[in-house]
Amino acid sequence: MYLYVEMWNAKHEWLCLDAAGRQALMDKVNALLGSLIGEDIKLTACALNDGDTTPRADFRYVAVWSLKDKTQVARIADGTARIGWYKYFNQVNIGGDAVGPEALTNEMMTL
Repeated sequence: MYLYVEMWNAKHEWLCLDAAGRQALMDKVNALLGSLIGEDIKLTACALNDGDTTPRADFRYVAVWSLKDKTQVARIADGTARIGWYKYFNQVNIGGDAVGPEALTNEMMTL
């Protein structure tokens, strides 16, 4: 399994967009999600970064995906770009193969 995490904030363009424009983009988002989510791609969870964690990543919105493998990332990223998402949101992503705590700490020890 591959974990893919998206973190984003609204840009000025989103803040200036009227309700109809926002709804139009969200309709595209919902259609994209409907086309992506299935056996190979699962949207595990979404969150609003509450700011109570320290040190805090400076992003308000978070989505965590569980993917069959890394090749599925392109489907998400390409779809996100296609609907015009990046015009309105500043986003960063991280991802990697899911590993257990022992594998994680063992890798850290090799640094």
